[in-house]
Amino acid sequence: MNRQALDELKQQIPLLDYLQAHDWRPARPLRGGRWMGLCPLHRDHQPSFLLDATKNLFYCYGCGVGGDVIRFAQLYHQVKFPQALACCSSGVVGSLGTMTWSSSIACSSTAIAWRWSIGPKAESTRRK
Repeated sequence: MNRQALDELKQQIPLLDYLQAHDWRPARPLRGGRWMGLCPLHRDHQPSFLLDATKNLFYCYGCGVGGDVIRFAQLYHQVKFPQALACCSSGVVGSLGTMTWSSSIACSSTAIAWRWSIGPKAESTRRK
């Protein structure tokens, strides 16, 4: 996959929606389309996870990691880049502005099946 196709894929997957599909809830909004919340990558007691929805990037002040939606998939599912890319790209299906996420790819040591859709509350299996 070339750089342009990779950038287009990242633009098609809003990080905020991807995080919310994995039961992440922002604790408070900040200025400029940014949000703070508990980090879904480690046990967190105070909001340390910054999401910039405008730039589609995240950074955690607690564990010191950050990146885009593919990097988040890598860390969350504990897989390498090609598997995270497959997890993200297999779910991008658009029809009339509605995106449906459906994947049964093994995104961690155990197979994870999850669905993501913009609109109603998504069904998901969250890493514990």
